[in-house]
Amino acid sequence: MKSLSLNIDLIGDTLSNCQEVCAGVKLNRNDGIIPRGLIFESENRNNIKKVVIVCGLNPGIASKDEMEYLKYNLFFKGFKDYWRENLSGKGGQTSCQYYTRMRNFIDSIKSLKGSLILWTDVAKCQKEKEKKKFSFYQYPETCSKCASFYLKKEVEAICQEKVFIALGREVYQMLCLLYPTDKIIGIYHPTGSRGLDSFIKYFEDSEDRVHKRSLKKAIQQDLPKFLKSQSCNHKFFSVRMSDV
Repeated sequence: MKSLSLNIDLIGDTLSNCQEVCAGVKLNRNDGIIPRGLIFESENRNNIKKVVIVCGLNPGIASKDEMEYLKYNLFFKGFKDYWRENLSGKGGQTSCQYYTRMRNFIDSIKSLKGSLILWTDVAKCQKEKEKKKFSFYQYPETCSKCASFYLKKEVEAICQEKVFIALGREVYQMLCLLYPTDKIIGIYHPTGSRGLDSFIKYFEDSEDRVHKRSLKKAIQQDLPKFLKSQSCNHKFFSVRMSDV
């Protein structure tokens, strides 16, 4: 586990020093806007024989507080420290639904519970403008170049059994092409504007916040069957339109 953590840190150091100018994304160190889509989480994760790779398309827009902090902490360690204190959801923060919801999803699946988590993205920089869309179909070169530079190396660093969780159909399709023999679970994005309503439908109705709800029994039954299957490596778990 230590070697994996060190390898991810080395990739992260290279990432934080990236000088590429890519279409559709923004990189401005003077304003504290740096590549951010990479975190390896092992603290309080006791299933060290398995790694869940949670993969989105690219990081969300950084908050003003985050940008201000990263202006003076440009290295990968600076981003990790900020994530741990402000975004991880382990200190009662409110701006961390992405992580708390996904941890709940992972730990609700018996065979994945407590697994190490690699939080990553296909592209590592935030989109160019808040209201401007970023997608693989618009910027295929940016996504493919970044995945080749970083995501590929991250995955190669993992020696343990691994399972991908692709957030959104677009990322799911990309990962299926990149990793045809690996287990890939496709689900709706836990905070994305187009996926949130559907993501919530994976869970039982409750007054509790999403990260404290239980997965519906159908999902609890279907996911383990898929993970054990020898004939199917990729599956996107849809919800019925009547449930959305």
